[in-house]
Amino acid sequence: MKITFVYLDLNYFDDKREWFGVFSLGLGYLSASVKKAGHIFSLIHIIKPLKKEEFYEKVDYHKPDIIAFSSMSHQYDVVRQYAGWLRDKYNIPVIYGGVHPSIAPEESINTPGIDMICIGEGEKVLVELLNKMENGEDIKNIDSIWIKENGKIYRNKVAILVEDIDEFPFPDREVFDYKNLWDYKERVLTVFSTRGCPFNCSYCINHQYKKLYPNYKKYVRFRKPEKIIEEIKQIKEKYPELNSVIFLDDSFCVKKSWLKEFFPLYKSEIGMPFSAPTSIKLLDEEVIAWAVDAGVKEFGVGIESGNDKIRRTVLRRRMSNERILEVFKIAKKYDLRISSYNMVGIPHETLENTLETVKINAKVDSSAQHVAILQPYKFTDLYDLCKREGYLKDEKISSFFKESVLELPTISKYEIKFAYKYFMIFIRLYELIYKMPFKKISNFLERVLDWFYLNKRLKKFQMMIYPLSFLLVRPVKFARIYTLRYFPKTGYRIKRFLVGLKLMKRE
Repeated sequence: MKITFVYLDLNYFDDKREWFGVFSLGLGYLSASVKKAGHIFSLIHIIKPLKKEEFYEKVDYHKPDIIAFSSMSHQYDVVRQYAGWLRDKYNIPVIYGGVHPSIAPEESINTPGIDMICIGEGEKVLVELLNKMENGEDIKNIDSIWIKENGKIYRNKVAILVEDIDEFPFPDREVFDYKNLWDYKERVLTVFSTRGCPFNCSYCINHQYKKLYPNYKKYVRFRKPEKIIEEIKQIKEKYPELNSVIFLDDSFCVKKSWLKEFFPLYKSEIGMPFSAPTSIKLLDEEVIAWAVDAGVKEFGVGIESGNDKIRRTVLRRRMSNERILEVFKIAKKYDLRISSYNMVGIPHETLENTLETVKINAKVDSSAQHVAILQPYKFTDLYDLCKREGYLKDEKISSFFKESVLELPTISKYEIKFAYKYFMIFIRLYELIYKMPFKKISNFLERVLDWFYLNKRLKKFQMMIYPLSFLLVRPVKFARIYTLRYFPKTGYRIKRFLVGLKLMKRE
């Protein structure tokens, strides 16, 4: 059987920068599993919207027996459009998998042009489907598959989780044009060490996703350290230019006993600098010391909000500001970089609360700050809160980087956009103030800065001069962003040169 996946690598940026696309580990695993079973896997990697005829040309080139989509919720509208195009011309079965059909199966299976959906993890399920199609067997009773046939929908139960994730073959990178991806241009190698997340943040789909499975208590699964090392070595052998590793786990550092085994092995066998997302709750001095010794160059953690109450009651991130400050202090002691992830436009949030988020980022002096506008994804607890409180007037979600879709009584959409735009600018200003040696002057300037941030009458003027403000306060970052946006080839040459200097210095 020939299956062609349509990978919608879209909706990441709202500016004009050149987007190269990224390697999808999920599709890499699916491709490897399908090929191992003797089927043919091909890919239509879409990094910019296509016209109908352009899309048809790509489908005609691959001549598939079945077409597949995989997407998150903010790409569903594009899936619906392209599936409609397929229905208009082809008589090829179409299956839709990924996060969105897993959490919104009724909407997904009733999408015109979609014949089947896959709920949950798909490696084994997809192989079973292709095997049965190839052998002319009945496909209406495959676990995790819903099928629409002659106006009737066959809804099968969700298959159990594969508990030993090392039984899957290593992800297939060759199905992509790998050397033209963002990953290769950044010289990074991405890999999973775990699947699943132990936390239940209200805005993340994990707390609902794990409920899909009969054996949901096994949702968080760990790969054997030896298998991860073997995979990294194989990739490095083929792409020796790659000089760092990013673990794309939902949350690294979940299990101390696993870390104690993995870190020494990684240090002795690989030795490349690596980074990973984790949680403040998982970091203590012992783990940080191990990580730095093993070669961790950066952890990414979610602060999300600088207000304890909002973080705890709305987002279900149960950690205090004191704990956040403590972990960053320990990281500084070990010279470990920690970047922070933050949100604005949270239900019950005020403009004053967004300033709290700015200030805690300035106090911890994170290595980098990332900010997004909260989007209420369907079937999360936060989505339910927004619907219940009347904050969400329709079903739309937007990009993390455009505007809020919520109508909040405590903060206007314009104020949310201001908080998003000026987030990094004010962090830098507060960082400078907090580092001043004279306390009285520092306190006075902090009050002045508070006034500039919170004065609502200044907002229109501040938004008008935003590019100038960014240039004056963060000139290096301004130059880097705008070079990458308008002169991407030059920007990446400069970036690789600077990365090379850092690596030489480290050695």
